[in-house]
Formats: sequence, structure tokens, C-alpha cells
Amino acid sequence: MKIVKIRSNYEQSCHNYKIAQYNLDASVLYAPFSGVIANLTVKEYNQPGNEPFLPGDR
Repeated sequence: MKIVKIRSNYEQSCHNYKIAQYNLDASVLYAPFSGVIANLTVKEYNQPGNEPFLPGDR
């Protein structure tokens, strides 16, 4: 089983996943001003698509 994990790069993938999860948990998005953003089309937990994050953001 250990040889299968090494050849399939399973352990490296698990390590990369843990690092990505840590980076996501430690990330914070701050707005440079207070208020509400108008015309925001992207919502939490939506899959990323080809549309920009904010209108006019290309």
C-alpha cells in the first residue's frame, strides 16, 4: 500500500490539500472602504466561472 501511495503521489496531494485548507482558513478579505458593493454577481460557495468578480473588472 505504501508503494501505491508513493507512485500515485497520494501523500503529496494530501499535503498540498492541507496547505491549501490552512491558507483558505487564514485568509481575510478587507474592503478599502465601508459600505455595500453594488452589482456584485458572485456569491459565496458558487463555482468560479468566466464572469468577472465585479462589473467592469476585466
